Amino acid sequence: MFVFSCLSKATAVVFPGVLLLINFWTYQTGEDNQILKGLKDAVSPKNLLLIAPFLLVSLIFGLMAFKVQSGENFLGLLDLSKSHPDMVNAIGPYSILQRMEIASYGFVVYIVKFFVPVHLSALYPYPSLKEFNSGTFAITLLFSVAATLLIAFLVVRSLRKTKLYAFGIGFYIITIVLVLQFISVGMAIVAERYSYLPYIGLSFIPATLIAESSEIRKKFLLLISGCFIIMLIILSRRQIGVWNNTETLWTQVINQYPQQELPRRSRGKYYSKKSLEAKSDNEIKKYEDLALIDFTEAISSGTKSADVYQGTGVIYGSKGDLNKAVMFLNKAISIDPKKGPAYFNRALIYEKLDQKEAAIKDYNMALIYNPDWALEVLNNRSNLFLETGRFREAKLDFDYLIYLQSNNFLYYSNRAFARLQLNDVDGAVLDYKKALQLKPDDQLSRENLQRLLPEK
Repeated sequence: MFVFSCLSKATAVVFPGVLLLINFWTYQTGEDNQILKGLKDAVSPKNLLLIAPFLLVSLIFGLMAFKVQSGENFLGLLDLSKSHPDMVNAIGPYSILQRMEIASYGFVVYIVKFFVPVHLSALYPYPSLKEFNSGTFAITLLFSVAATLLIAFLVVRSLRKTKLYAFGIGFYIITIVLVLQFISVGMAIVAERYSYLPYIGLSFIPATLIAESSEIRKKFLLLISGCFIIMLIILSRRQIGVWNNTETLWTQVINQYPQQELPRRSRGKYYSKKSLEAKSDNEIKKYEDLALIDFTEAISSGTKSADVYQGTGVIYGSKGDLNKAVMFLNKAISIDPKKGPAYFNRALIYEKLDQKEAAIKDYNMALIYNPDWALEVLNNRSNLFLETGRFREAKLDFDYLIYLQSNNFLYYSNRAFARLQLNDVDGAVLDYKKALQLKPDDQLSRENLQRLLPEK
């Protein structure tokens, strides 16, 4: 079950540490030095031996996750379905001291958000390197380090009397330590989703204190807790609206961080997709305009995303500004030379510009880098081959199109035309007959067939 857990979520690798902590919490003795004995029992050879298999699994999966997040493969065993820039966006460089400050910042922020969950965001981007050395954020970092050290001191001091704070804070630390950005990976300095499991440790402390209180105090504490929980319910319901869809999610982030590239890029791609699904011209224009605004802002923010430039090019192509469309699609391809959809969309623009040979070259590249689009690519390229007199290549494209969609009469009719140009009259007759079998009212195929039959 632990292996399955690690396969599902990398956070599971901390489980051996949690087991040691539970051993410490559950150790019972009537002696005065029970806490010290509990610590020794948690790391006794017997317990360590039981936990060893879990620890080995953790090390394997932890190393795997670290390699992938660092933009590497893992012993050549993984087939990465996304490019490294999609998975990894390292920020920095930071000194060891700055990394400690970042970790302390995350440690404190998650605790603050536990008690005061407001101003939430799907993205908390790293401040600029300049802000680490001066200004409000630099002061916040120093405060975070001081607060972290103070909490550590108080927890150690509390061990003289109780295991509660050591267990609760220990659970919190063990389950959140891997995402405190000692190694800066991704664009977010903190992320709310990292705190779900660690908050069990923080919740354990007040829950235990309430359970062990006197009856009078317990009623008062339960009343306070009930009010707090009601507040959480209200805030949660409000936050559900933010997570309703891509637009509402990234709009909240943009409102807080208007200059950030990622939310602009993500919302722009959402609007671009909505424009493709739109039913009316007005709706198409609305979503294209919205997408263009976000893509333009993302480009101004220095985006390195080929998707943004491709989306911008497609929109300009839709609006009839073909030269701008080519310019942005060129940029997309320069960023990602293996981006099949960018070649496909540039080929469409070249067709509109009557640059047929350039379009054919781009369709060739689209087919190489995006073979899943073979039907769309060959459908367009085959017609260009006919228009440019490359009938043998057109015939080969129609062969494969018929293999993919054997019930499309137009493929047979077009292949018949290509065969005629190659002096394959018998093949053309068979194709025209098949086209009429699939679509008996196809007048063009019928007329062409009638012209060929007397020759037979």
